[in-house]
Amino acid sequence: MHLPMEEGREKSSTQQDSEITAQDERIDPNATILSHSVLSLLVPKVEYVQGSVKEITKTQNVLAKSVEQENEKFRQIGYIHDLSNTKRAARLKSIREKQQLKQAQEEAERQAYQASLLAKPAKHLTNQN
Repeated sequence: MHLPMEEGREKSSTQQDSEITAQDERIDPNATILSHSVLSLLVPKVEYVQGSVKEITKTQNVLAKSVEQENEKFRQIGYIHDLSNTKRAARLKSIREKQQLKQAQEEAERQAYQASLLAKPAKHLTNQN
């Protein structure tokens, strides 16, 4: 059971097919042969170029990944450089603190020695008794 619209569509598609067939009959057979010859020459070249473009695209993707990896290495080198600078600064600070501590200890020893000298009675004063 066909609806009237479906029959109309079938007729229109049949009409289109007959129009295409009529157009094919009007085309010069030599032109068809020439078109096929030109296409047979161009299609392999186009396919070759398409393959080359795909290969270049793959290569570019590999290179892009390599560049990303190198950039990451440089970022890590920057982090290592910063860490190295921090370590160097901490080491210099530690050395300065040790020097200050040593100076403070020497000063304390000198003051203790002077205090011990002052605490002892002078021999010439004790002999006078």
